Amino acid sequence: MVKVAAIVPTYNRWPKTQRFLRHFSRQTYSKLTVIVVDSGSSDGTPHYVQKYHPEVTLLTVDKQHYWAGATNRGVNYAL
Repeated sequence: MVKVAAIVPTYNRWPKTQRFLRHFSRQTYSKLTVIVVDSGSSDGTPHYVQKYHPEVTLLTVDKQHYWAGATNRGVNYAL
């Protein structure tokens, strides 16, 4: 089986991130990992990810990294 990592860059998007994680948790593929990379959210996204989805890897980057920097951080972690 091939290992698959879903990289989820986010910034102040807790409702959408929560919806994604809720649906993604229904997957049955055993080699699946989710990596949420937060870019300095002020809406509590990192707190909520840790509280409600402890199975998810949470990484953080500075706000100035934006989407591309967050995605690169997640990919580098996954590799």
